[in-house]
Amino acid sequence: MKQKEIELLSSKIKKTTAWKNAEDDYFYVYADSSLPPQFKISEPLTNEEITNELQKIIDECPSFYPAYFDLGTRVLSVDMDKATIILDTAFEICIKISSWNEVSKDFDIVFDNFEKSLHEEFTVRYVLKLIDRFPDKAILYDYVAYAFNVLGEYAKSIEYQIKAVALEPKNTYFLNNLGVFYLSDKCYSEAEKYFNLSIKADPKHENPVNNLADCKTMEKKNLSLKEYYLLPVNYEKIREYEEKEDYSELDSYVSEINNLKLLVFRSSLSESNQYKVHKFHSLLSTLQVFFGFVKTISNDAFIWEDIDYFCRYFKPIMHKFIFKHDDTDDEILTEIYESTFLYYNFLCKNNLISNKDFTEFKNHSNSLKNELFDKMHRYNIIRHDPNISTNQKEKIREELFEGDCDWMFIN
Repeated sequence: MKQKEIELLSSKIKKTTAWKNAEDDYFYVYADSSLPPQFKISEPLTNEEITNELQKIIDECPSFYPAYFDLGTRVLSVDMDKATIILDTAFEICIKISSWNEVSKDFDIVFDNFEKSLHEEFTVRYVLKLIDRFPDKAILYDYVAYAFNVLGEYAKSIEYQIKAVALEPKNTYFLNNLGVFYLSDKCYSEAEKYFNLSIKADPKHENPVNNLADCKTMEKKNLSLKEYYLLPVNYEKIREYEEKEDYSELDSYVSEINNLKLLVFRSSLSESNQYKVHKFHSLLSTLQVFFGFVKTISNDAFIWEDIDYFCRYFKPIMHKFIFKHDDTDDEILTEIYESTFLYYNFLCKNNLISNKDFTEFKNHSNSLKNELFDKMHRYNIIRHDPNISTNQKEKIREELFEGDCDWMFIN
């Protein structure tokens, strides 16, 4: 189908009453799920209600692909097979009736959601379809190259990034990314070449400058990118940020440390073939959510590999988690235990924490396990019981959680 034919078809479909009604309904659902609680004038929709609303929109306008995208990414964490069918449909409709300008607006959000949910294999699946449809769009090759790199397929990431650069040879970001992908494969001279080209394309772009310095350090020590990401935390740098009270830079630095180690952990866990795909993603998602929660209740910068801190405050952290999350159940608590043990075992194997500290953490957290599960069960019973007054609930909560929920922070 030619571009003009697609634009004509798109125009006809998007002028129908069904499409316009679907847009209005979808805007309501999207606004409800996006607005902060303080700006909502009614009770927010539950996930089940949002899913039902999206399905209703699809039933009334089967060509309204934004609802398919939203529904598919929501279902992804629960049922990958069902999500694949929904997303396949979304892409098939979108590619058929949309121009590149329309496609490019929608897919940034979709691929960002794949990345956040650690599902880069879906990015590969759908970007390759888009490349077939739009072979001259450099950004698509950049997208899929990044996804291949995260999945550990370095040769493919380099292959596709070279194509992105061929289409836009002066794009500083594409040049920098190609340098990073060469680093993944320990190709130092090629990496250095593209970092320099990236700097030449835009001297104000800081990333290639920093990456060039990292490249020279890595070459000197013969480190791969994974090995470089697993270097011990530079606590001297953290102290400098704290002394300067530069908390924005501190938070950015600590987030980068945590995210890079998570990236290597994810790759290591995937390569072990220890879990089926759904369980693999569920554990990673639980770990991210749990550590993200710990960050919100920590006064200081929370470095995930600081197992002393985590062990010392494990009980109050769990008290606060159970109290804050209505949906906490046996499965969630079990996955918190399993995912944190896997992560700290990974750090131990890579000599970032000692075996002694890891063993102490396991023993300490396991000694609390029955107590924490019991408290979770007891609090879930009274949490929404209308027959128990607010004062009674507060008294029970105080007893169960030992006063740990009276304060915002744990330290």
